[in-house]
Amino acid sequence: MCLVVGADRLGAVERLLPPEYSKEELIHWDGRSRRPSLSRITKIVVLTGFINHNAVNFVKKEAKKRGISMIFLRRGISDLRC
Repeated sequence: MCLVVGADRLGAVERLLPPEYSKEELIHWDGRSRRPSLSRITKIVVLTGFINHNAVNFVKKEAKKRGISMIFLRRGISDLRC
């Protein structure tokens, strides 16, 4: 499973993710509601421009602890095209 963190809605994110991320089931967490369980997560995409620092720090710490690969995007999914 792939966790997308940040933004209120995913919109086109699902379509634009690279194949290694989009082949998996996507779970979205906006950073404000209840935290999702990371037990089945294998990859995390963090949209840093759309989330608070505490949520980023929580996700980063948990991902390191569990050995989950992460990608950080500053301005949203368009950063993947660079």
